Amino acid sequence: MFLRYMKIFPPLALLVGVIIFSSGCSTVIDAHQQKSSTTNEFYDNKFDAAARSFGSKADSRSGTGDELMWLLEQGTAEFDAGHSKQSLKAFDRAVYLVNEYDSRATVNVRKIGAEAGSVVTNMNALPYSGSILDRQMLYAYRAFDYLGMEDLSGALVEIRRMRQAHKDSKKVYEEKLDKARSDIETARRQNSKDAAKLQNQQGTDLTFEELLENAKVKSAYQSASTNSNKLYAKLTNPFIAYLSAVGYFLEGNWGEAMVDLRELYRMEPDSPLVQRNYVTTATAIGGSVPMKLTEVRPYRFPLDRKVIYVIFMNGRGPSYKQVKFSLVLPWVSYIGFAFPSGIYSKPRWDNLQLQFKQHGGMNGVKTTRIADVNAVFAQEYHENLPYMITRIAVSTLTKALANAVAVEAARRKGVGYEIAAYFATGFYAYLFNTADTRCWEMLPAEVQAAQLAIPEDRGLSLSSSDFRGVGKLFLRKNGKVIKSAKRLNIKLKNDTNVAFIFARGVPAGVNIQVFEIK
Repeated sequence: MFLRYMKIFPPLALLVGVIIFSSGCSTVIDAHQQKSSTTNEFYDNKFDAAARSFGSKADSRSGTGDELMWLLEQGTAEFDAGHSKQSLKAFDRAVYLVNEYDSRATVNVRKIGAEAGSVVTNMNALPYSGSILDRQMLYAYRAFDYLGMEDLSGALVEIRRMRQAHKDSKKVYEEKLDKARSDIETARRQNSKDAAKLQNQQGTDLTFEELLENAKVKSAYQSASTNSNKLYAKLTNPFIAYLSAVGYFLEGNWGEAMVDLRELYRMEPDSPLVQRNYVTTATAIGGSVPMKLTEVRPYRFPLDRKVIYVIFMNGRGPSYKQVKFSLVLPWVSYIGFAFPSGIYSKPRWDNLQLQFKQHGGMNGVKTTRIADVNAVFAQEYHENLPYMITRIAVSTLTKALANAVAVEAARRKGVGYEIAAYFATGFYAYLFNTADTRCWEMLPAEVQAAQLAIPEDRGLSLSSSDFRGVGKLFLRKNGKVIKSAKRLNIKLKNDTNVAFIFARGVPAGVNIQVFEIK
């Protein structure tokens, strides 16, 4: 008799295995937990080790729904370690996967399997296609890679692609929302059918308003609102506007740069860097400036030659953690839900200071914030949460109702079948009650920037500090740390026309890469 009941488990085990293999390990162990050890390596300033670990994971997850996520992390770690070519290779594959996902105009076998997986497991069963923030920053990092290879024309091509990705954001976002709405309605129709088979149908549907009454859901929603920036419109990213403007500066297209700067000024009106760029560009095209900026002086040096652009990626970027809660429902006693909640860290360093000789004396500039990445992340999450949590809830209800119907059918066959069904469906529900915490965790908390003319002697002295005092700087070149000091001196080549200084701030210090374009 016992062996007869145990016949239930081989098919269940086979189904579990197929779903995990095709969808990715995130269906069982949430992505944030999977990445924790490698993420810690990265923020411990072990960029090379993190790049290898992320790369190994990307290789092992090739062809699964998690592959894109691992490639984004690998590409970032490779770039910050000083391996621009390896970084670009990872991002090449990432672009391919994003385009492949977007180009699925007709339903194919892989998509059928993925969609079915989302119904029987959780949102991790769907291929990770990248958030709006991911898609925009992907091309920005590809531009960085080309600059790392001293290929300005290649970088400008990627900046143009970045602009297009930004323009496409609304379409991509609306398509994702339409898909979420469709899935919610499909699940509700199925739930209604299954609920009709139960004696007690109370609590067989949940709305976002009902879910928001739960303290954990409410806390996540309010946290996203708090960390958002109300000046950032939906789907906007001030860093994208800034980098786009820099691209236009280098192409000599002041008119288009002005379009970006108007948008950037709307989002970051108090940034001295944004203000000076606005005034400089408006002056160049003979345009007007806001009353608030009439006392702001334009830059006295060209922005397309003999210039240095400093980009400081500061702090640990936003991510998700798994949150679980349970609701008591009449027909099932209680049911467990898992959803992603945002994690937001403060920027690690105050700024990056640069000192240099100019006009016979010492001068200095400091980087200032041009983009709060935490806010961009939180804004997108806040917009998505009502649909996301409702989709999770109705999908979980679909599984619970199906389990309840299965148990009811087993009960009619006898006590032994009922016990086996309880065990099998309970184990299955527990195993796959996992939040979709997939995101690009190696992005920074904020982006700061500075601009200056190439100094007369081509020398610069860099330093950084936080509440603990002066931090350590690491100069990286060709994948190696060639110098470290609390005050880092660098000298540009005589034939450098445009230089980019990229800084990445982690708790151990600030990593510096210098890219020089003739």
